[in-house]
Amino acid sequence: MKVTRKFITCSCESEAILIEKYKGEDEIYLSLFGRGLNIKRYNIKDRIRHIWHIIINGFPYTDEIVLSKQKASELAKTLTSLSEN
Repeated sequence: MKVTRKFITCSCESEAILIEKYKGEDEIYLSLFGRGLNIKRYNIKDRIRHIWHIIINGFPYTDEIVLSKQKASELAKTLTSLSEN
């Protein structure tokens, strides 16, 4: 299944959002990554904690949001409005 992905990191480069849209599906998936993106900034204890999170949960992200077309459009309008002010 073809997927379109866009990975956007925050300004501090420690958190990010992964946006995914699968061909043939209407929903858009937002995966929130809370730590571990810039591994150079973390000591060995934090690196092991991040690895443990992946082992226990089966995924590296902290949460996921699934948006319908309508909700994705609402989010886009809100972000555009806020960025213009």
